[in-house]
Formats: sequence, C-alpha cells, structure tokens
Amino acid sequence: MKQIRHNIFETNSSSTHSVSLTNMSSDIPNFEQLDSYVDPADHYIHIGFGEFGWGYNEYVDAYTKLQYLLTMILETNKCDFGKPIGIKSIEEFYLCDDFILLESIITEHVKDCKGINIIDPDIKLNVCEIEGTDEVIQYVTHNGYIDHQSCENYNCLADFLNDFETTIEDFVFNENVMLLIDSDNN
Repeated sequence: MKQIRHNIFETNSSSTHSVSLTNMSSDIPNFEQLDSYVDPADHYIHIGFGEFGWGYNEYVDAYTKLQYLLTMILETNKCDFGKPIGIKSIEEFYLCDDFILLESIITEHVKDCKGINIIDPDIKLNVCEIEGTDEVIQYVTHNGYIDHQSCENYNCLADFLNDFETTIEDFVFNENVMLLIDSDNN
C-alpha cells in the first residue's frame, strides 16, 4: 500500500510524529491547577520527566503539560551527539536558564510552592570511543522522552514557545490549551 501525503514535510524516519497546541483562546489561565501537587512537607512540586512521542494522546492538565516543558528543557539543552556542551547531570539541569525561568513562573503562580523537584533524576553521561579512531562521543540518557521530530528543531524552551505563539503561563495553566501528541504508527 502506498500512502501519499500532500503538503507535509517528509523525513527518512520510519514514522511521523507531531505535537500540536489546540483550542488557543483568550481564556484566563487557572493557576490553581497545580496547588494540590505541592507537597505540604517541603512545599515543592515533585515531578518526573514524561514520555511523549508514540501517541495519540491529548493533555489539558497542568501537571502533564509541566512535565512536557521539563522534558523539553532537558531534550533541548542536554549534551548530545555532536553537541558536547550541555546538561550532563541533574545539578546542571537545575542551573539551566530554561529551568530557572520555568520554576520562577510556577512558584509565582502556584500557592505555597517553593520550587520544582525532579523525581527519578537519573541523568547519565555516556562516553563512547569510536573504534579505530581517537574520537570520543558523549551523550546523555535520562528517564523521559520527547520524540526527536517534536523537539529537534528547538535550541531552547523559548524556541518551542515562540513557535506555538504561547507563553509558559498559557501552556501550563490554560485549560483550553491542549497538548496533542500524535504518530502515524497508530
């Protein structure tokens, strides 16, 4: 069977993945959505990186959309093949400008929240020597994932937000902003 796609960018990947923001409106963000996720013992939101790439999934809840942005920050800022400078540890993740910005907006709008604490922060730097050469490749692995076709064209969180003409506040807190993950493998 031959599938013909009109007016769509084709890649050599075995699948097509997409992320879409839908139902953009001028509704006021609901900043109370994350209040229940603040741990009363330490006043932090404890959250892990998410798995985004083999949908079909629709997300409107602030917690999942926050997970997506945290994962996007790591995916766009990590040390990776051909990019030796970047995040190599959870400590470096917490010092990344994108994380600092996101955390400041969350603490500004979420009641009694002092910050974000990544659960399962297993960020590992892997070093591979290319056999027969002096070349060494470094790359980071972690728990969490955004399909490469949904994040590879962004250098930082601002690139992603600007591409979708949205802000952190609207993306996370506006219940009318839907994060749609899709793949043609379904």
